[in-house]
Amino acid sequence: MRKPCRPGAYPALQGNEKQAKTKMSIGTKQSFLLVTYESAKTINIYVGGEDKWCINAELIKEGANTKPLGYLIKLRYDIYCSLEHSFTKGKDTKQLLYFLVQYIHDRYPQVKGLLFNDLSTRECDNDTEVNLAVMTYLYSEKTWYEKAAGAYISPQSEKEFAAIKSKFRKAKETPWDVMSATIKNQAHYTEYSDNELETLYQNSKTWKEFFEPIYKNIDIADFCIFISSWLDNFILKYFNNLQSLTFIIPVKDYRLTYNAQEYIKGGRRHTCRRPRIVPSKDFK
Repeated sequence: MRKPCRPGAYPALQGNEKQAKTKMSIGTKQSFLLVTYESAKTINIYVGGEDKWCINAELIKEGANTKPLGYLIKLRYDIYCSLEHSFTKGKDTKQLLYFLVQYIHDRYPQVKGLLFNDLSTRECDNDTEVNLAVMTYLYSEKTWYEKAAGAYISPQSEKEFAAIKSKFRKAKETPWDVMSATIKNQAHYTEYSDNELETLYQNSKTWKEFFEPIYKNIDIADFCIFISSWLDNFILKYFNNLQSLTFIIPVKDYRLTYNAQEYIKGGRRHTCRRPRIVPSKDFK
């Protein structure tokens, strides 16, 4: 019986795939393992540590070239996603994304964008997971990928996204005595009393005007805890989880420098069978 795959384990080779492994160093403190799986039709790129990957993209081959639109399959966090086992949330996650985009820009210049569904989450310090795209949108009117990598809505999702944003804007007209049944204040984290929070809500015309001062007054960790108990309820009533939409990350030059070195295997590494992926415009 095949053992179940551990999250982030590198997949085993399939069929006539060719595999290549390279050590990529960014600066003097962080290095990653870049593993590519190339078949007659696709190129799968994984970046991470010796045993765990944290980002995966798939490019579609078109003769000797690649198609202009690839796929960002997944971006995940794991402390073991660098060869130094020192991968941290936030800064290193962004750097890994920038590196992937830079590498694709340099190695596959025909690729102009990566299509993806935004399934991103953040684990708060109270061990609760929240929707990262919506959390970021509350205080900035942009998703995390829009802010971090200039992502934009794909043409096929423009109409749905416009309707979602319209509903969200209209929800701000809801009286506070109704809205306060959903948005639960936690003064210990927000540093706003119930009366202060009500006044802020009533004096703000947009959601950003309401949430941004709270976000700026406290750190992101406390803001995450503040929204964690009510965000799902808020999404259901007034917004959307955005997970049905597709976005595109532009492949561009970040002027990020990196050094490629021969990878010397440090020991046996666990791999698992990779599920078959059939790219489509819906990017399931």
